[in-house]
Amino acid sequence: MAPATDFANGDIISTTANSAGSFTLRRTMDSGFVFAAEADGLRSDVITIDMIAKPTMRLTTSGTSVNVSVSSDPGQPWLPVVVQRQNGSTWSTVASGDTAENGVYSTVLTGQSAGTTQHFRAGVGPDKDNGVRIGYSATVGIAIGGSGTPTTPTTPTTPTTPAAPRAGDVRFSLVQYNAPGTDKANNAGYNKEYFRITNYTTKTINLKYWTVKDRAGNSYRFGKDFLLRGKTSVYVLTGKGTDGKPANFRFWGRTGYIWNNTGDAAYLRTGSNKLIDSCTWGKGSGKTYC
Repeated sequence: MAPATDFANGDIISTTANSAGSFTLRRTMDSGFVFAAEADGLRSDVITIDMIAKPTMRLTTSGTSVNVSVSSDPGQPWLPVVVQRQNGSTWSTVASGDTAENGVYSTVLTGQSAGTTQHFRAGVGPDKDNGVRIGYSATVGIAIGGSGTPTTPTTPTTPTTPAAPRAGDVRFSLVQYNAPGTDKANNAGYNKEYFRITNYTTKTINLKYWTVKDRAGNSYRFGKDFLLRGKTSVYVLTGKGTDGKPANFRFWGRTGYIWNNTGDAAYLRTGSNKLIDSCTWGKGSGKTYC
């Protein structure tokens, strides 16, 4: 159990009871959660709240093949997906897999019967470890054409701007908040304190003017057009050094330690101040994997 943080601003969720001793806490959920409320050192019973997935399915045809795209809500990776075809009053599974890093599963169903209308649905879940129960999309019917015969006229699409990074796309994966050994007031000591952030998507994300701050407001800002490739990480060391040497290292340039060893928080925001991730810790081993 750890203090819950607000996705919107990274603050720990708290409130004050009214004169009758009642209080309400609210938190946005992106998966199932285990909750407890704590007041004056006393903790309530632990309550588990699962989430039912709400997938959306899109179908297009190419001859006798059906292209399937399933978007999951919550948009988490590695959620199990099934695609099912209706046969009278029953459903049969025709494809299965897992959501990708962007929460989408795609597949192609080949060899469908030309001249028929088929009905499909998608199921996402369950994922017991993350408290996600299986949920099904609406049933979608589509007419299957013959080879090379489009079933519906196609409409040219307008190019769209790539979606902005979402909360969780880039996350803290390690904070070494207490330099190993005895703290030394020199640059070598400061550079033993660092944080690591990781791009968990498969796409390159521009961290232009993104910031990392602690609770005291100390701020590190990435410069113009810093590109973090998919599935890679960048380390930011507290002291001085030359950015890019090694390639995935950057330096804060401070002449003192930043992170509070007995408890602190790190907040990652875009250049437009959108919170992407946060990491909090108490007094511990000296590092946290968030």
